[in-house]
Amino acid sequence: MQGRDVSGRGVQINLLKLMEETDVSLFSPTDMMAQMQAMMEVSRGNKVGKKSINTRHILFIVSGAFGKLGEAVKKRIESNQVGFASNQDFLEITNYDYLNKVETTDFIKYGFEPEFIGRLPVRVACQKLEKEDLVMILSGSEGSILEQYKSDFGGYHINFKVTPEAISEIAHRAIHEQTGARGLMTVLEKVFRNYKFELPSTGVKTFKVTSDTISHPEENLNEVLKANLHAQRTVMRKDIEVFSIAFAIIASQKSIPFIFTL
Repeated sequence: MQGRDVSGRGVQINLLKLMEETDVSLFSPTDMMAQMQAMMEVSRGNKVGKKSINTRHILFIVSGAFGKLGEAVKKRIESNQVGFASNQDFLEITNYDYLNKVETTDFIKYGFEPEFIGRLPVRVACQKLEKEDLVMILSGSEGSILEQYKSDFGGYHINFKVTPEAISEIAHRAIHEQTGARGLMTVLEKVFRNYKFELPSTGVKTFKVTSDTISHPEENLNEVLKANLHAQRTVMRKDIEVFSIAFAIIASQKSIPFIFTL
């Protein structure tokens, strides 16, 4: 594709080609890596063969948020109701429940091409993530965003522990973001943003994340820094020693006399 496809029609047409049985090249002509590999093959005296894959036995799973689709289905269903009590059966149904009643015409009105949506005959509506689900994602899922933050801090030899109350508070705030599991990253980034910049250059090696940390991250960061002021001198001393050793090596190579004292 070339140029900007504002409507998304070009994207759907190109995906439609993939969903039909066809041979797809693994390298794009505009891919720099593919061009470099081709040049290396030519330099070795080998012929550059086309590498492709057939899509016949590939299962395509398409997903999305579809934020306004539930409201469109609701309008269609309610517009077909006649009578005084026509809407009573739908009073307790949410937009997520309406997604279970979606039809092909709803997808087409939403912006899908008929040819594209026709290639997706099996449709499943997912339920909204609740607070308990987000807690489970944080504490038990593989590759949890919380574990990623622990790994990042671990690179600086800093460890932290998270209380169950803090995990519950994170999930509670993520629900209000209304972006599903992505809301967890939004909340954690707000909490740890300054921690990531401040702590690596200090003597802090461990800290605790509580529900109060989630509510007042700045105040708790200052408390952690104050509680570890005694370790700051040790860190500064080690930094100076490392610098002095590096400087001594350079000075000895260039015969520069120097005096250094702590």
